[in-house]
Amino acid sequence: MESKKSILENLADCYDIYLKMGSKGYAIGFYNELHEEVKESYSFPEGKYTLSHFEDNFLLFSYKSEKSSKNNTEKILTELKESEKLKEFGEENSVLIKMLSYGEKLEKFPEEMKKDENLVTKCMSTVFLAGHKDGNKMKYFATSNSAFVRSELYIILSFFRDMEPKEIISQEIEKEYKSFFEKLNKLIPMSIARTQGFEGAYERIVKIAIKNI
Repeated sequence: MESKKSILENLADCYDIYLKMGSKGYAIGFYNELHEEVKESYSFPEGKYTLSHFEDNFLLFSYKSEKSSKNNTEKILTELKESEKLKEFGEENSVLIKMLSYGEKLEKFPEEMKKDENLVTKCMSTVFLAGHKDGNKMKYFATSNSAFVRSELYIILSFFRDMEPKEIISQEIEKEYKSFFEKLNKLIPMSIARTQGFEGAYERIVKIAIKNI
C-alpha cells in the first residue's frame, strides 16, 4: 500500500483488484506514520476488510464476504414464511408448491458425475452430490430422483454458495447452518429420514471442501 493514501483508499484499491481476479483475500500495508485512526473493519458492497494484525505500523486486513449464504438463505426463509401465510386463505399446499419450485432452479447435474463415489449416504432417495474449486470458492452440483429432495438440495447448496473451503469447514459456518436448518424445520417439519438426508448432504459438502483446501 502507498503511504500517501488513506487506509480506506488502499483497501478500495485492493478490493477492486481482487474483485477482478475473483479473490479478495488479504490486504497488507506498511506505514511509516499513521495520520488517522485505524478502524476494526471497513465495509464494501459484498463484504468487509477486518483488521487482523496491527504492530509497529504494520497492518494486516483479511476479507470476508457477507453476500452469499445470508442473502440466499434469508430470501428462501422469507418466501416460505409468505407461502405459510397463504394457508389462512385456503391455500393448503402453498408451502409444498413453493418448495417444489426450488427444485426446478437446481443446476443440471453432469451425467458423467453420476457414479458411486458421488452418492450421498443417509438418504432414502438416490442423491448425487459433487463439487470442485472454482477460483478460491467451492462450486457444488447435486441431483436426486425425488422432486422434493431436489428442492431440499437447492436450498442446501444456496447456503454454501460462494464460500471458500476454509469457510465451509469452520465452526462458525457449522453453527450458522444448524441455526438455518432449525428455522427451516419450523416452516417445513421434517421426518427423521429427511433430517438424516440433510445431515448426509452437509457431511459430503464438508468432505469435498476439505479435499480442496
